[in-house]
Amino acid sequence: IHTASTGTFTLNEAGVYKITYSVVATNSTSNGVVGVELESNSTPIPGSKSSATITATSDLATLAAVALVNASASDEITLNSTENNVT
Repeated sequence: IHTASTGTFTLNEAGVYKITYSVVATNSTSNGVVGVELESNSTPIPGSKSSATITATSDLATLAAVALVNASASDEITLNSTENNVT
């Protein structure tokens, strides 16, 4: 179940899930690294982090990853920024 207007969804059934994401990110205040990763119940999911270096303010970077998650029923999965100022 996806929570509208958020990066959070709840898994209703236990099992192994293949989760894929692709986002376009920018650093709105400076150049540097942008990154995102999946978390399960606020714990980073190994192998789900994607990052890139922005060379000029407001340049765009596509970030993507695929992760297998062994989840319990009611686990909350979120896609979170790993760097400051990522939009």
